[in-house]
This record gives sequence, C-alpha cells and structure tokens, in this order.
Amino acid sequence: MTTLQTTDPYLISLLSETDSFDGHFLVSLMIKDEEYFHQTCCLSKLEEVDFSQPGMTQVTIRGMSKFFVDQCPSTEPVIFGEGKELRDYYRQRENAEKDALSLGKQLKRYIFLDQTKPDAMLQAVSFITDPNILTNFCCHYFIEDPFEKQSFLESLNVNKRLSRLKEVLERMIREKMRSHSSSGVEFY
Repeated sequence: MTTLQTTDPYLISLLSETDSFDGHFLVSLMIKDEEYFHQTCCLSKLEEVDFSQPGMTQVTIRGMSKFFVDQCPSTEPVIFGEGKELRDYYRQRENAEKDALSLGKQLKRYIFLDQTKPDAMLQAVSFITDPNILTNFCCHYFIEDPFEKQSFLESLNVNKRLSRLKEVLERMIREKMRSHSSSGVEFY
C-alpha cells in the first residue's frame, strides 16, 4: 500500500474510469518527453481517495501483482493496457529465506544509520518474513532512482533480486558510515 498526493488532472480523470474496472488500474513508469512507458508495471487497486484539501487529491493504492502490457488501445483521457499478470518465482526457496534474513538485518542497520527514516520502519521490517514481500518493500522505500526500481520490478527471480538488493544495501550502508565518520559520529 502506498499513498500519493497529486494535483495532476490526468489522475483525477483516471479515478472516474477505475469504477468500471472494480478499482483496478495499471501503474507504470512513464517518460513524458519520449512518450514512453515501461511495459512491466504494477496492477493496482484503488483503496481510498481523499479530496479534502482544495486542489490536492490524496490516493491510497495497493499493489496487487506485476503485469506485462502487450498492447495499449488508446482512448482519451485514459490509456487502457491489455496483457497478462506476471508471477515472481524462486530458484531456491531455502536460500531465499536465508538471504531475506540477511537483507532484513541490513535494512535495520540502514534505517538506524539513516535518521530520516521513521522508527516504525524498523518494526515493519521485523514483521516481514516473506522474501518476495521484503524485496518489494525494500525497493519501494529505499531505492530512490525510478529506473533502478523499474529494473528490480522487471526481475521475476526472487533469488536474483535478493542478491542484487543486498549489494545495493551494502553500498548504501558504507556511504552512510562514511558520511557519519566524516561528521565525527562513531558507531560500534
């Protein structure tokens, strides 16, 4: 689940269309300059809409599954995507569970070092035991570059995604440690 705040009139027109699809819609990384969107995207469900702030729309959505768009019949103002759901898979489930424990520890360490993250994230990470859900959580909250997030979304092999995320987190932890040591803060 995530909450978005927007003033984009396109999103507001999309909201009226979702009723005819039981609140389901596709979320894709789009590049407006080139009029391009990534075909691997997320099938989402509209959970809540709040119009209480003038000129601002707050939307809470839940990611349902990955989706691959085969074709897009275009209608204004909404583009419809037709395709199929994608399923993540495990090459070695037992190894994934071990790697998820390791990734969880890394996330906790990073949250501790990055003092901008709320303490509730430490608790959230502690309760996520499913390797697939943990990788999605990690990508959503800790990978800032949308293109890097997209590359993780497109990787259906959970073992490979865990391995890549562990490397990324190790790098992020090292960077935080360096920034703390240059500011005179020591960790033991």
